[in-house]
Amino acid sequence: MQFYKGKVGFFTLLIALVVLCMPIENVHALACQEWSGVWLTNHGEMKLRQDGETVSGTYYVNNESNGRFEGVIVDEWGFILRGKYYEDMHAGIFEFRIVENGSFQGWFNSRDNVWTGNRMYGSCSEVEPQEMTILNNSPYHITALFVCPANSEEWQEVLGGTELSCGKQRNVIFNLDNSVCKWDIKVVDSSGNFTVFQKQQIKQEFTSMDYYYKNGSGCIRFAVG
Repeated sequence: MQFYKGKVGFFTLLIALVVLCMPIENVHALACQEWSGVWLTNHGEMKLRQDGETVSGTYYVNNESNGRFEGVIVDEWGFILRGKYYEDMHAGIFEFRIVENGSFQGWFNSRDNVWTGNRMYGSCSEVEPQEMTILNNSPYHITALFVCPANSEEWQEVLGGTELSCGKQRNVIFNLDNSVCKWDIKVVDSSGNFTVFQKQQIKQEFTSMDYYYKNGSGCIRFAVG
């Protein structure tokens, strides 16, 4: 009986070590891309809703009636969406792929039938200036700092092309679209590397962003007051 307990303890420890050693990509699977929202496509306006790995939505057919489709994210990082679309009495298959500029490229039924779209963001009336203090508590200079809506490549350079030395801070102003829930933040430092922090929530009440290093990697945190 004592040998059995020892054996169970050994296998429990082994499983725990395997879990801890799993690549971080597996932990964050399907966490990097967000399909929900409104897209302007070459087949009319499209509205998507994502629930985990599944995506459903509607789109305009001939600018009047709604088509619908259901799809599943098929890659680890959520870039590729495949499924079926339905229009009146017939149906077909599609594949969409998010590309770097925040749009998607795809096809329906065959690769000869192009289906492309661009994500639509809020109107200009929802864009307000965001004032924030950037604190550089890393061992390197920040050489550039960018923000953009998640899954987009519409980067705003925040530091105005000048460095922020380690141990220093600076007040900056950039445009914040209140209709956008999640933002990507890219920090480039003098180590020669850059880090992209994806799907960050930037609230209007945030007054500072701290850039620091932990376990050899760049990190950020926001603060109020």
